[in-house]
Amino acid sequence: TETKKDNWLIETDGIALGKVLTVEHVDHTRTLSNSVIEVFNVLGIEAARQSLIKEIWDVLGHYSIYVNYRHISTLCDMMT
Repeated sequence: TETKKDNWLIETDGIALGKVLTVEHVDHTRTLSNSVIEVFNVLGIEAARQSLIKEIWDVLGHYSIYVNYRHISTLCDMMT
């Protein structure tokens, strides 16, 4: 028999990534935060860099602006 797993989306204001990641049944591989400083404090510098890349990519994509990944990556390297 197949088991059906429900997925929930929780969107919050404020910062509590560390606490959210400790909640039972929260999939830490799909949990995001748009606070780069919080990501840095909880997960480290590489996660903060990836968070910056994702946020920039998402904003540019929203406006259909293409920027080569290498340029965004270099910018985020310098920021972190």
